[in-house]
Formats: sequence, structure tokens, C-alpha cells
Amino acid sequence: NKMNGDLTFPLLVDETNPDDPTVMNQSFDILQHLWDHYGQSLRTPTKSDGRRDDQILNDARLPFPLRFLSLAGPSYMRPFPTCGVLRTPSNYACDGPSMVLHQAENCPESRLVREVLCTLELPYYSIPSLADGTKSSVPILDVAGLSPIQGASNCVEYLWNTHRNDAEPFPSFVDRIPEGDNIGRSGSFAVGAYTAFLRGTRSTVPEQSMK
Repeated sequence: NKMNGDLTFPLLVDETNPDDPTVMNQSFDILQHLWDHYGQSLRTPTKSDGRRDDQILNDARLPFPLRFLSLAGPSYMRPFPTCGVLRTPSNYACDGPSMVLHQAENCPESRLVREVLCTLELPYYSIPSLADGTKSSVPILDVAGLSPIQGASNCVEYLWNTHRNDAEPFPSFVDRIPEGDNIGRSGSFAVGAYTAFLRGTRSTVPEQSMK
């Protein structure tokens, strides 16, 4: 209701105050909220004009092509179904086992696991950790009822073999957009991911997620 029925990504729901949760969906505003509320004890990296690096990259004053290349470009250099750019049909049920990913943002192996979780649209909890290069290092995927799954290749293999819906074909950039989505493209042909990014990363959302 706070988003007026317009669900876009990224979407932050901060329930630190359960009586008045914060809901926002612009990356610039989300980053500012996180720094303001949870970064007081950290030294904020800033430029000479007082702006943080993330503020510069997300600044609306930057031409769209530059923002697109700097923020989304790296992902579009690897346009494969497993890389988080396209939605891949999943058989995950809403009451499926909970998953916790111990990962580090700067760890390339952790990114491989995050990408598969994203492309399969699997809900999970993320626990930031340090990538120290040891055998006990991230990524580690904890799945309810199973022993911890360690290493990117093992995590990716488990997710792909367990949750990929083989009954539906792999997606492509020229697939017809499903009718009844919340993007408003009426099923026309388009480069799906690029158009979604251009329109604020609006995405097809399962009905149960809208309830």
C-alpha cells in the first residue's frame, strides 16, 4: 500500500520500528537511509565535494547511458540464464525450506550463488561475512534440513538441480512478456531486461507475492 501498488526493484522494507516500517524503492534513497540509520559508527568514504561514491554513481544528473554502463553493464556482459539477468522458471513453493547464504559482496564466488538465487527468484537470508580465502570461507548455503553446502559450485549445483522448473523453457531476451504483469508492456516483443531497467526495473511478480 505504501508504494501505491507500483512494485519496483530494489525494494527495501525496514521493520526496525514495527509500528511504522519504512518502505522505499529507489536505490539512491535506500543507500542514504542505510547510511543515516546504520552507518553512524563507520567512517563514510567521501569525495572532495562531500558526496559518497555510491551517490555519484546513482546521481540522476548523470546521463542514463553512463549510469546504465557503470551499474548494470557488468551483468549484461554475462547475459546467461544463470547470471541473474533473466528470470528462470522455478518450482520453489512459498512454504519451501528457508535458506541462509553466508557471503561477501566482494567475493566473486558469492556473486555466482547470488545470481542463481536471483534468476530463480528464491527467497533467502543473507549474512555478510569476510572472504578470507580459507577452506571455511564463503559462500556457504544453509538449507533447512540439510548439512551446510560449501563452495560456489556446490551451491549452484544444488540450487539449479533442486529448484529449476524443467517443464518450462529457458528464457531469452526476445521472449514475449506475459499478459497480466505489472510492467504494462501488454505482451509486446522487447529486450526484456533492458526495458525493465529503463522503466525502473519493474518486474513480473507472482500473484502470491502481491497478497
